[in-house]
Amino acid sequence: MRDGARANGSHISLILGVIDRLSSLLAEIGRLETEPEGDDSDLLAELEAQTRQLQAPPEPEALAPAWTAPAPASVAVEAEGPPAESGAIDPRVRASETVRVSVGVLDRLMGIVSELVLTRNQLLELSAAFGDERVKGSVQNLSTVTSDLQDAVMRVRMQPVGKLFATLPRLVRDLSVELRKKIKLESFGADTELDRQVIELIRAPLTHIIRNAADHGIESVAQRAALASRRRGLSAFRRLMTPARSRSRSRMTDAG
Repeated sequence: MRDGARANGSHISLILGVIDRLSSLLAEIGRLETEPEGDDSDLLAELEAQTRQLQAPPEPEALAPAWTAPAPASVAVEAEGPPAESGAIDPRVRASETVRVSVGVLDRLMGIVSELVLTRNQLLELSAAFGDERVKGSVQNLSTVTSDLQDAVMRVRMQPVGKLFATLPRLVRDLSVELRKKIKLESFGADTELDRQVIELIRAPLTHIIRNAADHGIESVAQRAALASRRRGLSAFRRLMTPARSRSRSRMTDAG
């Protein structure tokens, strides 16, 4: 395929099958600490058959060039673009400035901040009751710092909803093959950020909605042909969430 051969649905299904097999093998190796028994002759034979098919000479009517090696666009852009600013940050430097933090540490940090907020509220009540201006000023400063800390911790827990959307195209493709329906998934607003726990909570319901939309919301190809229907398929869900300044949504339509 890198040499320009056209891929069809069966090729993509085979590649996805290989990925699934490798994932299961890695999981078994991690669990048993040894390679599981059996072989992969079925996949290997199918790979060889598909390779021979792709290497076969094209039909006379298909001799038109279907793929042309692109020019080195990166070099051209680099040559034609404006000179880099002195203050530009190398992407490698950006990567070195990030650290990985386990979810357990974030949850513990969130618990500590929650306790700090409760203590802050108690101090605000005490300072208001006694009326000492010096104490009030210190408590107000503590309240401001605590609010900033709480906001920073909440931002650390935020993740783009695109991570949730990333698994949906494979699900829709498998459903399309299984149900023999032409389905296309369109998603918008993948950069919208949500709390990590919210993303995990809506993952299963969102998958269920998509399955129901594919099963009951979109007719089969034969039914749509019989009805001479050229309208779009039923919109499964048009608005997943609508934050104040951003919108994230997704819809499924009949691909035909």
